[in-house]
Amino acid sequence: MEFVKKLLAPIMVVKREKTYLFWVIFVAIFGLINIWAGFLMGELNMIKEAFYEGIMFTFSVSLCAPFCTDVFIEMLVDKRENKKSMFVTYKVITGLLNVVWIVGLCFLWLGKYKGNYILQIIIGIISLLFSFYMYCIGKMERHKDITGTFDDSEYLSEENDRMDELENEAVITNKIETDKGDIKL
Repeated sequence: MEFVKKLLAPIMVVKREKTYLFWVIFVAIFGLINIWAGFLMGELNMIKEAFYEGIMFTFSVSLCAPFCTDVFIEMLVDKRENKKSMFVTYKVITGLLNVVWIVGLCFLWLGKYKGNYILQIIIGIISLLFSFYMYCIGKMERHKDITGTFDDSEYLSEENDRMDELENEAVITNKIETDKGDIKL
């Protein structure tokens, strides 16, 4: 149950700010404008050609790729400015899953399933939901009052302090005591 709460924590921001749902609407409309245009103009061949070329794979990659750059650049800037990044576990795990997802999409686009309509629609829906989830992760810091219990930055900060302390102790250590005598380092 705790795992499910942690998994759904980024979606809690929508509970507070329903306008974030506009993101999904705008992305679905403007990201697939050529599909909608073909449909509105009655040019079904235009839609068919777009699917044949793997439109949903390229749409999905272009939807998911910005999250990685935003998160990793933000974390680098925070580190340079000596600010602590919040919700690091969410960002790192989702970022890594995102990279795997994008690589998988590229292989699908290059492979024999490129023109598969059903697969493309499923991939497009999953990518839209996944990218919205990542968008919500990016908004968690703005709503710390409801997502703050899921922040791991204090824990990570304490871990870094413990690692620094161990490193300092390792530098100071000049011998190890054993039952057979001391070993000088």
